Amino acid sequence: KAEENNQIVSYVLNNLDIKVNDKELEEYSYKHKKELRKPNFYKLQKIVVKNKDEADKIYGSLKNNDNFAKAVKKYSKEENIKFTKGITQYLSIEDLKDAYLPISKLAINEISRPIKFNGNYVIFKILDIQEGAEQSFPMVKERIRRILTVKKTSSWLKDIVNKYGISIEKKYENLDK
Repeated sequence: KAEENNQIVSYVLNNLDIKVNDKELEEYSYKHKKELRKPNFYKLQKIVVKNKDEADKIYGSLKNNDNFAKAVKKYSKEENIKFTKGITQYLSIEDLKDAYLPISKLAINEISRPIKFNGNYVIFKILDIQEGAEQSFPMVKERIRRILTVKKTSSWLKDIVNKYGISIEKKYENLDK
């Protein structure tokens, strides 16, 4: 029964024509300006080590004015360190994941405390910040359309499930966020 219900729902969703009008797009844009901003991008230099004790020791020496670039060469365990010198391309919140919050509080030339990141301990130095900016409505219009289409589809589907008592195998999380 559940498999049959899933097939019916899949068919309906694939053939569903959800409309989002311009007024809805504009209202969403106005109410969600902050979330629709272009994020900050950070250019970083990093020291990557395997354990917290070593990271804490390096951090202490950096706080006592040791040269960050020299510390990268001396301590960092990254394979391509000779080529990159620990310098990253500009990274966004999505690239930085769990490290974003501590990094976002730092200014240019400041050094982070050791952060557990991708299974290692990393000390970051902020080299540059490209400030995020509000994006114009035409720049975010299609993104908003996709968000509202998913919200409407999810809402419609919930109504149908509740109205007809259909049980559906849950494959996707947070469709309405």
